[in-house]
Amino acid sequence: MDSLINIKLGLIGKSCEIMSMLRQEGIPFSRYDSLESCKLNGRESMLIISKASGRDVELLKDHLCKGGAVICDILNKDLISRMRAKKLDYDDSLYGGSIGRYESSGGYIVYVDKDLRKEASYSRAVIKEFFTSAGTVREKVASFPKYRDREILSRALMASFHVRGLPFVRLWYYPKGFRSLFNFRFDLDEDTGNDLELIAGVSEKYKDCTTWFVSCASFEKNAHKIKKLIDDGFDVQSHGYFHHTYSDSEQNEINIKKSIGYIGNLRGSVEGFAAPMGRWNEGLQVVLERLGFLYSSEFSLDYDNLPFYPISRSIFSSVLQIPIHPICWGIYKDAGIVNDNAIREYMQKIVIKKYEARLPILLYGHPSESIGKDPKLLEMVYGTADSLSNLWRARLSDLARWWKKREKVRFKEVTFDASKKTFSYELEDGADFSGIHLNVQVRADKAAYYGITGLSGNVSLDELQYEESRYLKADPDLYRERIWKKTRLKRLKDGLVDMLDWEESTPLNEIKRNSAASNIKYLLRRCGFDKVKINT
Repeated sequence: MDSLINIKLGLIGKSCEIMSMLRQEGIPFSRYDSLESCKLNGRESMLIISKASGRDVELLKDHLCKGGAVICDILNKDLISRMRAKKLDYDDSLYGGSIGRYESSGGYIVYVDKDLRKEASYSRAVIKEFFTSAGTVREKVASFPKYRDREILSRALMASFHVRGLPFVRLWYYPKGFRSLFNFRFDLDEDTGNDLELIAGVSEKYKDCTTWFVSCASFEKNAHKIKKLIDDGFDVQSHGYFHHTYSDSEQNEINIKKSIGYIGNLRGSVEGFAAPMGRWNEGLQVVLERLGFLYSSEFSLDYDNLPFYPISRSIFSSVLQIPIHPICWGIYKDAGIVNDNAIREYMQKIVIKKYEARLPILLYGHPSESIGKDPKLLEMVYGTADSLSNLWRARLSDLARWWKKREKVRFKEVTFDASKKTFSYELEDGADFSGIHLNVQVRADKAAYYGITGLSGNVSLDELQYEESRYLKADPDLYRERIWKKTRLKRLKDGLVDMLDWEESTPLNEIKRNSAASNIKYLLRRCGFDKVKINT
C-alpha cells in the first residue's frame, strides 16, 4: 500500500453550521456535493452530513475496504448496520461518551449520537439557571451553546485519525503558539460615582487585554470620563447609545450610529459592539454588517466558545461573533449572593480551567458591581492570568483581526508519510502565515505546536515536543446549567415585554413608530406606564 496518505478531511454535503465548526477548529477540509464527485484514493476521513443513498453506501464500502474512515451523526446511524460494523472497545474518556468507533471491512466508522446541525442552527435565547460553586444565578443566554457540538465534532474527527495511527493536524487558535488568551470586557451601562476611575486605575497595566463598551447616554454629562479612557490608551467600543437592544433594525441603527458619533467626537474609533444585556437578533446583525463593524459579542447567541461568523439564510455574516463567559459579579448581586470569597474562587477556577483546556479566557463585568467597590476582586483575576505561562493578552479588536487573518489561511494539501512518520502541508497561494502555528495530536491527550515558516513544509512527528492536552469536561464543582421554568405570570409578562419591545431608555420623541407594537409602546410610555408596571 502507498505510504502517502491524504489527511485533508472530505466533507460530503452542504451545511454552513458544520463548515463553521471546521473553520473554528482550523481543520483542513475540502467540500463535495456528493461522494461521486469526490475522488477517493483510500485512507481519507470522510464526514457525511447528507443522507447517504444506496449508491453512496456502495462507494463507502469500497472506501472502508481501502482503510478509509467515515464520520457520521444520527442522520446516517443506519450506516453502522448496513456496513455490518463492529463496535470497538476504547477509553471513551479521551474522546467523549457520545462518540462510538466501529470497524468495518478494514476501515472505520466514527459515529456521533446526535444531530450536529440542529442545535448549532438554533439562535433563540432562554433564561437559564447556572449552579455554580458560589451559588445559583440566572441569565438570559443562548438555548444551546454551540461549543458543545464543535467539541464533539472535533473529537470525532480526531478519533477517526487516531484509530488508524494518523496525526490530527489543524491550525492553532492563537498566534505564535500561545496556549490561551485573556481579555476582560467592561460594560459601562451606567455612570456610578468614581467606580469607573477606580477600575481604570486597577487596569492601568492591563490596557492590552481589556476592552470597554460604553452605553453613551449614561455618560452624556460626564463625557470627560470616557475621553480620559480613550486618551489613556484603553480600547473603548460601543455598547449602544441607549442601553437597549431593539427588535426593530431601524431603531437599532439609529441607536448605534448615535454611539459611533459620541465616541468619534471624543477621538475614539469604533469597530466593536456589545449589545446591551447580551441580546442578539438577526436585525441587529444586519445593521452591524451595514455599518462595517469588525466584531460583536452577545451571549444570547453563544457563550464559552471560539469566535465564529453568525449564519443567516445560509449566508455567513461579515461581522465576527466573539462569545464570552456569561457569568459576572453583577448577576450574583442580582441573586442576593454577597460572598465575595466564593465568587472570587469561582472566577479563579474559570480562568484556570479554560487555560488548561486551551480555550479563550473571556470574562466580563461592570464597574458598578463589587469590582468597583472592592478592586481586589478584579486584581485577583488579573493576578491569576499573570501566573499563567504562554498566555496571549489581547484586546477584543486584536482577537478579531487575528481570527479574520487565520480564517483566510487555507490548505491545498496535507499528506502523511507513514513510512517516515512525517506530514507535509501546502497552503493556498498568498496566505499570510506569519504567527500561524499548527496543532498536531498523535493522541487525544498529547499535543505539539509547530510554527509555519513557509507556504509549504515537511514536519517529522518524532521531532515535535509534546505536552498534555485536555478538553473542558463538565465539572459539577464549577457550574451546571438548566433552562429556568418560568411561572405562568412571568411567561405572560415576558411575552408582553417582548411583543412591545418594552424599554424606558429611548426618549419618546426618538421612538420610531413604524409598527403596531412601537405605537402601543409609545402610547403607554406617553400615558406614564413605567417599567415596574410592565416589566416585573
